[in-house]
Amino acid sequence: MQPKMIARANIEEVIRGLKPKTLANLNSMGEGPSYYKIGNKVYYQVDELMNWATSKKTKTFNKTIQI
Repeated sequence: MQPKMIARANIEEVIRGLKPKTLANLNSMGEGPSYYKIGNKVYYQVDELMNWATSKKTKTFNKTIQI
């Protein structure tokens, strides 16, 4: 079974709110998920994209500010 691929232009079908331009900017800085360039289009493996996205999880906490 071949891995599922998605074009950068369609990235919001997988992760709502993630813009293709954001991924393009990250890739230009050597950051972001790994990608494949076929012709003039960029593709991501959905599994790798999701692994990258979940690695960006941060912890939140409540802190009371005293004045």
